[in-house]
Amino acid sequence: MQRVIFWLSMIATICSTVVFVQRGLNAWVIAGIPPGVATTSGFEEESLFALHRAVHHQPVYLDNTRLPFAAAYFNWLFYASYSAPLRPVVTRYGDAAMPRFARILTAVGGLMGVLMLGLIGRWLLAEYWPVTIPVATWVFFGPLVGWWAHTARPDVWALACEATAIALLLRHLSRRPILAVVGAMVFFYAAWAFKPTYIFGLGTATAFLAVRRRLVLATILTGGSLALWMVTYWLIDPGFRATMQSTAAVSDYYFLGGWKNLVNAGLKTAPLIVLTAGLLYSRFPADGELPTDNVSAADAAVFGSLGVVLTTPVMFWASCKVGAWSNYFFTPLLMLAVLSLGLAAQRPAPAALAAFLALSTAMQIFMLAGKAGRIDLRPLADELSIRWARWESQPEPRFSADTRLNLPWLNAHSPPLVLSFNYGFDRAAGRRFESGGLGGLISAGYFATLLLPEGEMSSYDGSDLRLYRKGSTAAGMSVYLLKNP
Repeated sequence: MQRVIFWLSMIATICSTVVFVQRGLNAWVIAGIPPGVATTSGFEEESLFALHRAVHHQPVYLDNTRLPFAAAYFNWLFYASYSAPLRPVVTRYGDAAMPRFARILTAVGGLMGVLMLGLIGRWLLAEYWPVTIPVATWVFFGPLVGWWAHTARPDVWALACEATAIALLLRHLSRRPILAVVGAMVFFYAAWAFKPTYIFGLGTATAFLAVRRRLVLATILTGGSLALWMVTYWLIDPGFRATMQSTAAVSDYYFLGGWKNLVNAGLKTAPLIVLTAGLLYSRFPADGELPTDNVSAADAAVFGSLGVVLTTPVMFWASCKVGAWSNYFFTPLLMLAVLSLGLAAQRPAPAALAAFLALSTAMQIFMLAGKAGRIDLRPLADELSIRWARWESQPEPRFSADTRLNLPWLNAHSPPLVLSFNYGFDRAAGRRFESGGLGGLISAGYFATLLLPEGEMSSYDGSDLRLYRKGSTAAGMSVYLLKNP
């Protein structure tokens, strides 16, 4: 059976890796289709515009009530760690190269996550260690992370930092507890410094230490993390604090949206759920025999179970926010993997391992065959290319409702109106904007050209379009030209 598990593990790993590489190559290709800003995740253009500002030493955190009505939501480490390697790229190839190379940086984070999660399993498992590789690749290359491993966003690096922190804690807790906690604290801080919502790995670690009655270590971890956060808030751009406060104030939540995201995450995590269920079932057989005494494995199982129980409900509530997607469940996915590795180290249950490997392989093969999910984004890039061909020669200043076309390197004489995601919610809430917002600029005839959704429109952003006449239409968008420039 061990030989069967080994070969199934190799096949599952190869399939997941092929999907990861295929997506990466596709992300590289679509970045070369004019105008080169086809996205791999929703509102990726916001991150690209913020990275553009960071690369050019401009303020990253903006007041989104003032022109260009843009925002940056992520923490300092994302912008610092990406902008440093992007500067020489931009110097040599220009701003248009940013999408392509930013996605490569994110893919490197996925590789780091696989390495660190794989090390956890390698330390725990004996003759069944090959199964740790497909488990790790399923987490970072699987359907749930998917295209997020090839986008200009911090989520994958934050998740990889959480995996590194967990690996350090579980590996060294029994022999070098202070070193384990300090090392974990550094990487939990890094996860938060990439994206502020990645605090639940730290919360799980604190709960785990408390359950294990290591209260001094729990205090060091919590107190040290709070101190690092406070220092960061003291030193960081005040615009970051203002952005966090304003974002939280306008967020709306809907249960059905969260339920849809939970179901989607569950389907994409199904092989790992099957594995965990099978391992739990086999852990206490009918004869009452207890699992092998393995302290490290028991720690991993307790840590993972706490993580799943604590993070899943919170992430479900968070995913009810308008605009949320199943990426909110990345941390519960990591915790489920740690739980499954801990259980497998206590009692491998070859049948459960084989079921996981077979199911994960089948799902990735269906993905590659185009029968499940999207593996090729070129049709979407081609659609954007059609819009750009109609748009690139239009007179400036101009505004496109497809905000990807508002990135600064595409419009030399127009404000880069890559509107913040919350712009529409803020306007609906009556928040005041400079110049009356986008609608005020339209009413004043500021724009020579507009690119708006196809259909008969008499107003946009609350302002009348009487100063504009409708022109040609392409790929679901219509051009509006100022009547008297």
